Parts: sequence; C-alpha cells; structure tokens
Amino acid sequence: MPLNVGPNTITTIVTAQDGSTTKTYTITVTRQPSTNATLALLQIGGQAISPTFATGTTGYTSTVANAITSIKVEAFTNSSVATLTINGNTVASGAASPALPLNVGSNTITTIVTAQDGVTKDTYTITVTRLPSTNATLALLQISGQTISPTFATGTTSYTSTVTNATTSVKAEAFTNDKNATITINGYAVTSGAASQALPLDVGDNAITTIVTAQDGSTTKTYTITVTRAIPSMNALYELISVAKPTDTVAIENDGIVVHQGVSPNGDGINDFLMIEGISSYPDNNLTIIDRNGTSIYQTKGYDNSTRIFDGHSNINGSMQLPGTYFYSLDYTVSGIIKHKTGYLILKY
Repeated sequence: MPLNVGPNTITTIVTAQDGSTTKTYTITVTRQPSTNATLALLQIGGQAISPTFATGTTGYTSTVANAITSIKVEAFTNSSVATLTINGNTVASGAASPALPLNVGSNTITTIVTAQDGVTKDTYTITVTRLPSTNATLALLQISGQTISPTFATGTTSYTSTVTNATTSVKAEAFTNDKNATITINGYAVTSGAASQALPLDVGDNAITTIVTAQDGSTTKTYTITVTRAIPSMNALYELISVAKPTDTVAIENDGIVVHQGVSPNGDGINDFLMIEGISSYPDNNLTIIDRNGTSIYQTKGYDNSTRIFDGHSNINGSMQLPGTYFYSLDYTVSGIIKHKTGYLILKY
C-alpha cells in the first residue's frame, strides 16, 4: 500500500459468518518527510569550479575574466521534493538562476537546499573572483588649444606638437578607455578627462609623459607628446642694432660686465670677436652660444677675450657659422655665488 508523506490510514474490516456483523480496525501510519538536502550537481554556466563537484563538498572557487560582469548558476537536487534558493532567488532544480552581478574581486554565491521537512538545510558556496581590468589605454589625448601629430589613435603612443615662443605652458587632457584606470601627467595625478596643471615649456623640445595604470595596479602604458616651443623671432627681440657700432649693450647687474652684441669677424679690427668687458675679473665662467634652432655651436669655460673667444667659428664642429641672430647663456661666479644671464648677439660678415 503506497504511503504519502504524513498520516496514512490503513483500515481492516472483519465480517462475521452471519454476513452482517463487522468490526473495523485501523492503523494510522505516519510517513516522515524527506531530510535529503543535498545536491547532485552544482555548476556555473560556461565556467569551471574547483574542486570538481562532489555531493559532500560544500565550498568551491572560480576565477573569471574582468570582462565577465555576471554569471548564472545551476543546481540539481538529489531529492525531487527539496527546494532551492540561489543568492536569495528561488530556483527550480536544474534551472539556471537569474544573472548574478559580479564585482571586481571576491563574490560569494550561496545555494541553500531545504529538505522536504522544512528544517534540514545544506548550504553550498562558490567564491567567484572577478579579475581586475588590465586596460591601460587611452581613448583620447590632447593639448588644450593645440594640435598634435599624428591624429590620436589608441595604439599610437608617441606624438609631437609645435607651439609659438609666446606659449610658455600648456595643459594636457587624457581620457581613459576604462573608468577604473588612473593617470599621471608628468608625474602629477590627473582625473580622466580633466586638464592637467599648467606644464611649463622651455625653448626647444619638451616631453609631456602620460602614464596610464590599469585597475590591476601593475599594467601600464605610456604616451608621450614632444612639444617644441619655438625660439624668439628676431622681430621679437629688442630694437635692431648695428654690427659696426651697436646701439645697445647688455649690462649684467653691477658686476662690471658688458656683453657686446655685435660680432663681425671680417678682419677690420672692429668687433672681430665677441667682446665681454670685465669677464677677466671672473675667470670661473661658462659661456654657451646656440643658434636659432636651439643647437649649441659654441661652449667654453673661462672665456677671456684672448685665448678663448668666439669669432664666428663653432668650437664644436669647427665650421664658420652663418650670419644671423644667436643666443648666449653666461654663468659666472661672484664671491662664491653663481650668476646666470642670457641674451642675444648678431653675427655679420
């Protein structure tokens, strides 16, 4: 005789020989509900778990790529009358759970099996680790108010830009492809899409370095923009001067130094070399002369208007320089203090 869970009445009727006298005996058989709260299988759609599933093992792990933002779990009960919840969602045995969102890092997925008795429960957990992003690329890199070359592309990391001499600083803006990546521009932390602080520009080449660090903290990508600031044009300098008789000279404070701005090495005895009056009083000096392209054409220590002079020849490559405007940088020591002055000169033959 089949038994349902719960009370089952078994009735025995005894009929006497006379055919009318009867007596009834009953047995109430109570079948207890199932206490089986185990699983036959637990799995994640498209992902492996460790260790391999076994009914008696209740703790598992799984690792997924950063691109996987959610998963579905399937659980199969050993008892057809047991019930399931997966992260609080009621799910039929063998059916997939709703998509469960995954944060970067550890995510605990809890499957609770409740036996037919409503009391016995087994809990299975899968700790799913979603890896952090390794995306350290930029969606856009630009300099405010300036163009860069070539046109920006995510996979291109080196760029150039040219600005006028009047541009003394620029601000860079970088936009990450991954919102969790971080940026530094020339060593300063900058928010994606925000302008950097003003970056000073020297005359010549200036490297602006943008380092993108992915969410994982170890993957980086470096983008550079080489910004070339033009040297001053001749028209931007002071009034024009005559090489034969300069109309102006530069006096450096009150140290007795006067730098003649005209150099005409034509053998007439007038301004045949760069004259720096008073320089002999400061033998601890350094002189550098550069051309309009920022290339150094003359360097010396101890300039003395005698054995060390600039007469239009480069002491770096030995060649005679073309007529035009040149720029000098002079360092000299006064009472142990190094002083630094700059200016320009005109070379004419």
